[in-house]
Amino acid sequence: MALKDPMHWILDAELREVPCSNLWQWAYWFEKNHQLRIVAQEYVGPHWVSTVFLGLDHNYAMTGPPLLYETMIFYGDSENDELIERYSTWTQAALGHRQTVAILKAKLNTDRPL
Repeated sequence: MALKDPMHWILDAELREVPCSNLWQWAYWFEKNHQLRIVAQEYVGPHWVSTVFLGLDHNYAMTGPPLLYETMIFYGDSENDELIERYSTWTQAALGHRQTVAILKAKLNTDRPL
């Protein structure tokens, strides 16, 4: 089974996803742009919600758009950390982050189990 191309991505100055076929260029960009890769991060109660640009296509189904971002909830116990969703664009990731935060806040305010 051949891997889907391209696997490596960077962001341009307007936060658009750009395929990057040069592994060294990708690695350099990835190391130098740590803050640029953060879509949003915040505490919701004691939990850390993080949405970031991954720089790698996590769409392992080999069809459809690349999945380049993800939102995770870190509960403070690594055994229970939760991958919420993966996204193709910055806009989708930012919206997904806001939705995740809203759902988590609602759960915390109603004392429903997480």
